[in-house]
Amino acid sequence: MRDSFDEVLVYGDYVSNEFSNFLVSGGATMSLKIPFIENLGMGFSHYPLTHFTYRYSEEVRGTYRPEDGEYASKDPIVGYHNYNVDGTVMASTVGVGANFNLNGDLSSSIGFSISSTQPFKITHEITVDSLYSDVTNLSEYTDAMMVFETSTSEIFYGINFQLDIGTRNSISLLFEDKFSINFIDSNLFSSIVVDSTLYFKPQLFSFSWSQKSTELTPLSFSFQVDQFSYIDDEDNDDFYKWKFGFEYMTQLGTPVRGGLVYTSERDKTFFPSTTMFTFGSGKNIGDISIDISGTYELFTFPHADLFPVENDVRPNEYDIIRDSQLNLFLAISYLF
Repeated sequence: MRDSFDEVLVYGDYVSNEFSNFLVSGGATMSLKIPFIENLGMGFSHYPLTHFTYRYSEEVRGTYRPEDGEYASKDPIVGYHNYNVDGTVMASTVGVGANFNLNGDLSSSIGFSISSTQPFKITHEITVDSLYSDVTNLSEYTDAMMVFETSTSEIFYGINFQLDIGTRNSISLLFEDKFSINFIDSNLFSSIVVDSTLYFKPQLFSFSWSQKSTELTPLSFSFQVDQFSYIDDEDNDDFYKWKFGFEYMTQLGTPVRGGLVYTSERDKTFFPSTTMFTFGSGKNIGDISIDISGTYELFTFPHADLFPVENDVRPNEYDIIRDSQLNLFLAISYLF
């Protein structure tokens, strides 16, 4: 914010957006005992792999010089900048796993999964609403609606190995393949510039260690580190996620869960490091298991102005974005 002599007085927020999005997933698993193997399990799930939902609405102020004796605002609302995105990538996964008793206190399990994304579309909508004929401070973008579709499915697989040491400790390794989804841009006259790669899933390699609770020690811990690699993609840098969590069982049998997730920076300017807090609990009612959990994170990053205006008084075209995300999860399981 500047004064009449073009001096910076203070930095402040000029637009604030709040919206919510709901996603649903489901699945089923079964296990059975067969000779030479303790347990053989199979499962299927259908879930949202990622989503692009975004809501942006910016209230634009103009200028007005009232005459003597006239009641008016010197900065009236002249219009709105609106940008909405909708789209969800759904995936279906089939997996199989087996548990083996190696020797004494050692046992292991191995699992394999294969997943397929479903055809989907992403919709971008831009509107510039003008309340008056005077379009001062409004962007020159024209209203636009764009739809990006892909009719193909991408296949990726995962492999997991777990080693149980005694009844309390276990370590595991996980690998997931990478893939990318491309589209053909048919929106030739749009003012929105979108990369031809609609979505890129990095390769994942994960290591975890966990210590289970007992009746004498009703506290369990888990630690996990994930490495995300963008192989053959020069536009993205590799990064890590460090995860720590605990679960405490109360005397009533109700778990209290919490944790911390630290994501390393991918780029000092556009993708800084972030910290996420996790929390949750659960309850068993007969054959029904109910789990409630949540995550919260707050991070800041620069981003190019979505609606640039000619002769903008700001020193650069980048806005400082302060983004906070609260995710709530409800899982209901029934044991047949």
